[in-house]
Amino acid sequence: MLGFHDLKKLYSLIRSMNKKSIAIINKYGLKGGVQDEQEEFLRNNRVQYEKIPYDEYMVKAYVSGETVVEAYPDSPSARSIKKIVKNLEKIMFRSA
Repeated sequence: MLGFHDLKKLYSLIRSMNKKSIAIINKYGLKGGVQDEQEEFLRNNRVQYEKIPYDEYMVKAYVSGETVVEAYPDSPSARSIKKIVKNLEKIMFRSA
C-alpha cells in the first residue's frame, strides 16, 4: 500500500503546482499489488497513466546488470518501456 499512498501524495503535490503528469504503474500484474486501486484513483482523477508489466525477464536483466530493453528487447516489460518512451517523446516535443 505504500506505493498507493505515495501516488496520492504526489498527485496532490503535482496538482498544487499545476503541472502536467503521467503516472507509470511498475510491476503491473504482480500478485499482491495494488494496481486496481491505483488505476481507479488515476481514472477518477483523469490522470494519464501507463503500465510496465512484471515479467521474469526484468529480474533476469537486473541480476545480470543489464537493462531489460537491452537484454530482452522483445519481453513484455521492454516493449512497454519502449512504448512509454515514444509517448513521452511525443508529449515533450508537442509541448516545446
